[in-house]
Amino acid sequence: MKDKSIYNKCPICNLPRGKGPYEFSHGKCMEQRAKTDGKKLAFPESKEFKRITVENVENGNRRSKAKKYLNGTYPKWMFE
Repeated sequence: MKDKSIYNKCPICNLPRGKGPYEFSHGKCMEQRAKTDGKKLAFPESKEFKRITVENVENGNRRSKAKKYLNGTYPKWMFE
């Protein structure tokens, strides 16, 4: 197997794939990778949010809640 580098082509579309967090930034390739990696799409019927997986939504919710807590915005149930 080849080492990952910015010069290796994407295995799906044969375009340069980048390296790091932008490794698979091609839209169709991201959908195919999500299908092959066993990740479920969060909004399969939506055209705008079709590439977002369930894992992405969970991570986003977790990060936004952590950010709110760090800023001092706590949920209402903590003060009841």
